[in-house]
Amino acid sequence: MYGQPHAVRVLQNAIKGERVAHAYLFAGPRGTGKTSAARILAKALNCKKGPAPDPCNQCEICLRITSGTGLDVTEIDAASNRGIDEIRALRENARFAPSECRYKLYIIDEVHMLTPEAFNALLKTLEEPPAQTLFILATTEAGKVPHTIASRCQRLDFRRIPINEIVARLREIAAEEGIECEEDALGMVARKADGSLRDAVSLLDQVTSFGQNRVDIEGLNLLLGLAENVAVTEFMDVIAEKKPSHALELINRLYGEGKDLQSFLRAVTEHVRDILVVITCNGARHLVEKPEAAFLQISAQATKFKAAELMHALKILQEAGQEMRWNPQHRIILEMAVLALTHPAADVSLPALKQRVSELERRLNAALQGLHPGGQAQEPGEKPQAPGASGRDRGAVQEPPPKSFSPTLAEFETAWPTVLMEIKEADMPLGTYVKDCLLVNVEDGLLTLGFPPDRSAHKERVLQMKDLLSSLLGNAGWPLGVRCVNVEAPPAPAQSPDTGSEDGEESLQEAELKEAFVREFNGEVV
Repeated sequence: MYGQPHAVRVLQNAIKGERVAHAYLFAGPRGTGKTSAARILAKALNCKKGPAPDPCNQCEICLRITSGTGLDVTEIDAASNRGIDEIRALRENARFAPSECRYKLYIIDEVHMLTPEAFNALLKTLEEPPAQTLFILATTEAGKVPHTIASRCQRLDFRRIPINEIVARLREIAAEEGIECEEDALGMVARKADGSLRDAVSLLDQVTSFGQNRVDIEGLNLLLGLAENVAVTEFMDVIAEKKPSHALELINRLYGEGKDLQSFLRAVTEHVRDILVVITCNGARHLVEKPEAAFLQISAQATKFKAAELMHALKILQEAGQEMRWNPQHRIILEMAVLALTHPAADVSLPALKQRVSELERRLNAALQGLHPGGQAQEPGEKPQAPGASGRDRGAVQEPPPKSFSPTLAEFETAWPTVLMEIKEADMPLGTYVKDCLLVNVEDGLLTLGFPPDRSAHKERVLQMKDLLSSLLGNAGWPLGVRCVNVEAPPAPAQSPDTGSEDGEESLQEAELKEAFVREFNGEVV
């Protein structure tokens, strides 16, 4: 047994202390030794020199169990024998004493595949097992085994075998078989096996046949369509330098060579994880299961990234990996992920975001100031503040407008959408009250606003906030007093002749300007 010392110790101590349970549940991922452990336990209990923690593997009983011809050791594949009839036959046979061994063992593989009726039939046998009869249930999905069954078994969880132990075992097999292997190639085989020693041995056998008793990186790449470590390292260098064209060229090269882009994405995701571990854990070597040369490359690349960037990259890569599961357009999905990673918007660090927001606010205020030069420039992040606005000082005295300032009604109607927008930014309720009013007249520094009968409540509120409205008009470059009157006709929304918008809240030029700045902040091309 490899990579499962806890399970070996439990079973050996049970045999030594004569405390072997009547039923065991072996749970764990595929290829981690569940069925092999069940066969070894059968040998240990029935060996001619036993029961012993270490079977001899030489006596007649051990050899028969190894070859699968032992009369008292029965293996059942629950995936194909999952009905109640098969379990009933098992119950009938379990009543008889062993014919040639000390114990009769039933090994049920993938036990979670049994039907509910079959589980119910097996339950009674597990509650009152016949003497000298043992049951070993193996499964890769322990959660699907009913609790009534699992509670009557001793459970042993088999873990994924670490990469270094898989490499050590592959090295032993290669030495016994006379296979020449590159160390990095063995590491790649172990990582591809994903903790399954059985898969690793099968892959080693496949690569050996391809390379004529030689296992190297080139043969693995050609046989399995894997992307070599060099491509992953090059990809991360391109991401660090924010060069999308180079990244797309790399993807195109891998696609043309027939590489598995889904496998490449997994390799990149694992590489990003390793870099993040090096950054956050001060170069913890034991947390990065890579050869020394690969670890040195990862440590070198760690100086080019920040932890926040890598966390953002992991999120993008994981989303792309999930989409690849159901969308066959792997190349396009990977290219979109690359564009997201190499775009300036990928820099999500707080100082960078603050700097971008401050710069865009400064540029936007400067551009808006150019649209209505009568207003005052604001500092980045500031809102226009009117005298008495913050404290709602309704009694503030408005200075009379300059005698030289005498705009016409047509001029004010043109600027009204912009003025209305600034009023809303400074005081949203006041902006709501004056939005639907009628611009009646501008004369002698006095703006006359008309309100229809159904807006009388709005008129009263504007009269109460008249001084504040005058202050805001002055801040917008239109120092005018305010007068409110009743009108009979329903007011039509004032709009700029240049826009044609229905609500008239902002001019076309200003709307386009703001939209451009928003697109630039979101990382789009302006």
